[in-house]
Amino acid sequence: MGRGRVFDLKSKMNAANEEEAYQVRFEEGRHRIVDAEGNVYLDCGDPASAGHYAELMNRAFRRGYKAGLRKGWQKAGR
Repeated sequence: MGRGRVFDLKSKMNAANEEEAYQVRFEEGRHRIVDAEGNVYLDCGDPASAGHYAELMNRAFRRGYKAGLRKGWQKAGR
């Protein structure tokens, strides 16, 4: 399997139908958690574990993204 499509995280996270920052892909017989650029963060043997870790990573990403966005608004005086 190829790396799949690459997308711009910033524009996707601002879109109404946001895509997840981390996704599970099945490659070379393994379930891999990858980012938009195709970087592999975790390599799991079963889909349940990979899905669980991807969900945790996406939750952490969203919380950090939102916290950073709020800080930026505070600095801008919004």
